[in-house]
Amino acid sequence: MVKQELISAIAKKTGIEKAAISLIVDEFLDCVKDSLSEGENVYLRGFGSFVLKQRAAKNFHAAPGLIIPLEAHNVPFFKPCNELKEIVGNVPIKKKETRASVKDKFANIEYPSIEFAINSGDEVFYIKKRGAFVAGCYDNGKIKVLKNSLFSPDCAASYTDITKRQTFINQHCVCVDGRYQLNEDYIFDSPSAAASLFCGVSTNGWDVFVNSDGKKNERNSQIKVCKQISIGDLGMSCGCGLMRWRPSTTWPSSWARRHNRVMVALLIGT
Repeated sequence: MVKQELISAIAKKTGIEKAAISLIVDEFLDCVKDSLSEGENVYLRGFGSFVLKQRAAKNFHAAPGLIIPLEAHNVPFFKPCNELKEIVGNVPIKKKETRASVKDKFANIEYPSIEFAINSGDEVFYIKKRGAFVAGCYDNGKIKVLKNSLFSPDCAASYTDITKRQTFINQHCVCVDGRYQLNEDYIFDSPSAAASLFCGVSTNGWDVFVNSDGKKNERNSQIKVCKQISIGDLGMSCGCGLMRWRPSTTWPSSWARRHNRVMVALLIGT
C-alpha cells in the first residue's frame, strides 16, 4: 500500500473527502519528522514508536587501502508495539513477482474471443499479456485502443498507478463476465501508457504491441526516436559544464551506426 492508497482507504471508511484526509496525513508525517529532528521520540499507544538510535563512529573500508571515517550519527527507527507484533506475526508476506511466478499465475487464464471494429486500411496491433487482450491502431505516435479491449484481472506489486487505473476503468469500461472491457475507442498519447494501463504493470508498449504476424510497428520507429530523446539519453561530461550527446541504444540501428561519434556538445549553465 502506498500513501495515496492509504488516503483512499481512510476516505472510504470515514466518508471524509480525500483532500482533507491528505492534508491530515501530510501534517501527521510533518509532526513526526519535526519531533525526530528535534531529538524527541514519538510514541503512539497501540501502534508503535518512532525513536532515534545513535550509531557510533567507525571506519568504513571501501577498498583495499581506502578507509573512510564515518562520524557518529542518529538513525530513525520504528519499534512496533506488542499488539501490532501479534497481528502481523503469522501473516504471509507477499513476495515480489518474478517472471516465473507471473507465468504460472496466468498460465491457465482464458482469453475470450473478442470482435473488434476495425476500419478498412488500418493495421491492427495486439497485446496478449497478463490476461489482457488489447487491440489498437497507430496514428502519428499515438495509439487508438479499440472498443472491447480487455484489462488484466490484477496489477503487479510494483505498479504505482492503481488509483489512476481504477478511475479509468470506472469511467470508460463495462464489466463482462467478471472482466473489464473498454466501452469505446480511446486514444492514448503513447503505446506504453496504454500497455501499462491495460496490463497493470510498467510496460514498453513499442515492444509489446505486435501485429498478426508477431512483428512490431516499424513505421513508427522515427516517432519513437523523437519521443525517447531526453536527459537520460545524454552522457554527462563532468568538469567543464559540457554535455555530450550520444545516440541512444534504443534508436534504429542504422541511425546509431551512422552517428556513433559524439554528435554535439552543449554548454549548460549561465
